[in-house]
Amino acid sequence: MKKVSVDLFGLHYNLELPWSHWEDNVKLVSGKEVDVHVRYTKKELALVKLSNLNNLLGINRMKNITCWKQDDGYLFLTKGFGSLKVGRNNHVTLHIDQNGAEWEKIPFLLFYSVALPVVLRSFDYLVLHGNVLAYEDHCIALIGDSGHGKSTFTAFLMQIFNWNLVSDDLTVLKPIENNFHAYPGAPYIKIKKSESVFRMLGLDESSMESVSSENIKYFLPCDNNYSSFSEEKKKLTHIFMLLPDNSVEKIEISELTVKESISVLSLNIHNMWSIDQSAIATQMQSIFKLLSSNTKVYMVKYRQEYETILLNCTTLHEFIISNRI
Repeated sequence: MKKVSVDLFGLHYNLELPWSHWEDNVKLVSGKEVDVHVRYTKKELALVKLSNLNNLLGINRMKNITCWKQDDGYLFLTKGFGSLKVGRNNHVTLHIDQNGAEWEKIPFLLFYSVALPVVLRSFDYLVLHGNVLAYEDHCIALIGDSGHGKSTFTAFLMQIFNWNLVSDDLTVLKPIENNFHAYPGAPYIKIKKSESVFRMLGLDESSMESVSSENIKYFLPCDNNYSSFSEEKKKLTHIFMLLPDNSVEKIEISELTVKESISVLSLNIHNMWSIDQSAIATQMQSIFKLLSSNTKVYMVKYRQEYETILLNCTTLHEFIISNRI
C-alpha cells in the first residue's frame, strides 16, 4: 500500500492506494483537502440491501454503475468492483472487492471518474466530459461521447504538434475575472488499443500498461503535461465538440450558435446520470456564464478512418493557430 498526496483540479487529496501513476507529489494548488479512504475485502460484497435504498438518481449501463442520493451524500454501486460513497465534507470511502480483476487499479479509477466529479461540483466547478490541451496562448477542450475520438485527437496533437496535456476525461472549469480557466488533472491519457494508431504514433504496446485485463485501453504517460508546469490553471479559449460523420468528405469545423452551444455543453456535463436537480441547475448556470465569456464553441465533423487521422489533426491544429479564431 502506498500513501499518495496529489493535487488535481485545484484541490489536494490524501489517498492510500496499492497502485498510482504519481511518482512524486504534485505542487500544492490550494489549501482545500479531500481525504479518500479505501477498504478492501476478499468476501463477496453485501454492503447494502437494495430494498432499503431510495432516491435513485440514475444508472450508467455502459459501466454498470448505479447511483443513489442519500441524506448524508451519494452512494455508487458497481458490478464486480465494489462501491464508493461521497459523504458530508466530501469524505470519500471506497469498498473494493479484491476478487475482481485488476483490483489494485480500481480504487483510483473509480475515484477519478466517479467520486471526483461529485467533489468538484461541490466546489462550484463546471465539470464536462472531455480532454484539455494547451499550446502557446491557446487552451482547448475536446468534448464528445465515448468513442468519438477525444483521446486519439489528444494523442496526435501531443505527439505530433507538441501540445501539452492539461487534463484527461475531465474538463474542470471555473470562472476567474470573466474568463473560464481549466485546471490540471492526471498526467496521462487513456487511449483505446489500435495497432494502426500506435504505429503512427510510434508507440510500443508491450511497454504500455493496460487500464484493465481486457486490454481495451492503455495508459499513455505524457511528459509534456501541464500539471508539472509552474502555473496551476490555464484560460480556456475554445471548445471543440467531436462528432464522427463518415458522410463528410473531409473534416468540417463550424462555430456553434449560443443555442446550439447550450445544447452541446449540457449534454456533455460529466456523469449527468448521477446528478440531482440542484447540481444540474448550478452546472447550467456555469454554462451560461461560460458562453457569455470569451470562449467559443465549435462542432468538428470528421471521417473516423485511420487513413484520415493525421490529416484531421493537422487541419484542427492549423485551424486553431491561424487567425481565424
